[in-house]
Amino acid sequence: MTPRRGVARTARILTAGFNRRNHADRDRRLQERGHAPALVVLDTLSTVWGSEPENSAELAATFMAVLSSLADEFGCTFLLIHHLNKVPPGPAKREITLSSIRGAGAFVGSADDVLALEATAEGARLFGLKARNTDKAPAKLLGVHRVYLVTNEDVDEVT
Repeated sequence: MTPRRGVARTARILTAGFNRRNHADRDRRLQERGHAPALVVLDTLSTVWGSEPENSAELAATFMAVLSSLADEFGCTFLLIHHLNKVPPGPAKREITLSSIRGAGAFVGSADDVLALEATAEGARLFGLKARNTDKAPAKLLGVHRVYLVTNEDVDEVT
């Protein structure tokens, strides 16, 4: 699959039922639900991106433009969860910056806000890396608690 066809496929998936040729069906489904989505979570980018190269600025910009257009049309927010670049093994701890985010810079450049979540000995630290229209989010320490969902017959805990 060529990169352009891959982005077109991803755009079709994201806009399924929301394209302009299908307003009646879309409006019926939104009416059945009672509202348009307020928050759409894409967890993770790689699940919707497929096998396309994440480093392609053109593909990333197109993808982000589709999300922006849908957000404007439906008054919703997209939360795109993505990963950082791999760090070479070693004792040195790296500072997380915008350049730590994997893939093309267009993902970060097109985003209104960028937050990072970092595991620490105390829990997880959530902090802002970028904010377009406000101050960056201050760092917050989040507690992490294991929740056991099920226990199988061998008493292995599944979290």
